[in-house]
Amino acid sequence: MGLFDGKTEEEKAYERVAKALDQLRIQESDGKLHAGIFEISGLADCGAASATLNGVLGFLQEKGHEIADVKISDSGNATLGMKILVLYR
Repeated sequence: MGLFDGKTEEEKAYERVAKALDQLRIQESDGKLHAGIFEISGLADCGAASATLNGVLGFLQEKGHEIADVKISDSGNATLGMKILVLYR
């Protein structure tokens, strides 16, 4: 459980993935190339960031999408975090 919020690490991870999926605004699988961007907090450690990215990519693939590319844009400021661009079909 979290120290202050009472949530387990699994619940927090689920919320991070859900937030990222909401930001992506996923398009229907129609064979066309689509792009979506989501943010990962600069306060997230590498494990949390990896889990979020893997959760998003796994969800897209489970829904029949093919991942074409993933790009990470670092703001240069650790507290601002990073933006993740996902290209998918």
